[in-house]
Amino acid sequence: MNEPADAPFSIAICDDSFDAIFQSHYKLLYAYALGIVRHRELAQDIVQEVFLKLWKNRRRIAIATSLKAYLLRMTRNCCLDTLREGKYADQKLLDIEELRSRIELMELDAADPVFDRLYSNELQSRFREAVDALPEQCRKIFLLNRREGLSYLEIAAQLDIAHSTVKNQMVIAMRKLHEALKPFF
Repeated sequence: MNEPADAPFSIAICDDSFDAIFQSHYKLLYAYALGIVRHRELAQDIVQEVFLKLWKNRRRIAIATSLKAYLLRMTRNCCLDTLREGKYADQKLLDIEELRSRIELMELDAADPVFDRLYSNELQSRFREAVDALPEQCRKIFLLNRREGLSYLEIAAQLDIAHSTVKNQMVIAMRKLHEALKPFF
């Protein structure tokens, strides 16, 4: 089930994964926004808006790069839109030329597409390896839930095991996958 290297991948964002994404990326996005707009409250508002957009569009998002690069790009675009619209004209903000200079200096303006593609491919490869490394029953339960979309009760019935076993195996799977993918987030 290999996908072409430049194929976008989708992320399934549920309440728990959204919280994990928020916790692992908020500080980076805030620091990035603050570096651009140089105003704390504005940077906080912008990052909140980025996460709100991510949540609202979670079912339609197809990411062609890494999640981190995608969120940084969203934050950058939100900063530019906010400044362009002049929503905070009363604040002492950067003019557009100074803003461009700051983004270039931060070297985040033009994300390296080759790096992003490699990072994304490496993440997908590491994810597949981590799933393959799960104990057999744990892997089977995880795939039934995530790939087939079965509920814990449906999995328990299909495999003729207790509902609590399914829950416990999913907790184990999520912990192991979290550990295996920690370097990417």
